[in-house]
Amino acid sequence: MKGASNSTLVDFKFGNKYNLTVEVDPENPQKLKGFIQDVTDPHRSGPKRHVKDIHVDQKIALSGRDTGFVEQYGAKINRSSQVAPTGGSFSAPFTRDDKGSIKVGEINSTGLYGRYKNSITGNQQVTKEAGQPKELKFSFHGVGYEKKG
Repeated sequence: MKGASNSTLVDFKFGNKYNLTVEVDPENPQKLKGFIQDVTDPHRSGPKRHVKDIHVDQKIALSGRDTGFVEQYGAKINRSSQVAPTGGSFSAPFTRDDKGSIKVGEINSTGLYGRYKNSITGNQQVTKEAGQPKELKFSFHGVGYEKKG
């Protein structure tokens, strides 16, 4: 098994900031538990909500490059002009070891990719802290996209 994948629908509000947390189940090291939490207000986070579990059949670890992506999910798209304007951001992933030490990952991006990479337009901006990539902001849309109705 090279990797695991999971998808689920989550209620959210546009413009809010969310943390996705994946934890190894202390009772079963082959079970990963996924949680989402609204952290828009840094002084009053929303409840940490369980969203889904992934069951794996081998030792797990954080992965390297190209491990996150954004896609138009649930819509039948067969040409670039159907890709609606989309934007968002990702923060660098991090993990804690069994002693509580934090290891921060990196944000690496080779830009737009996928089926319509040559017929969508967009941009990305990487914010760095102490020389390390901390956040990637992105926006894109299909060439010729027209809002309908």
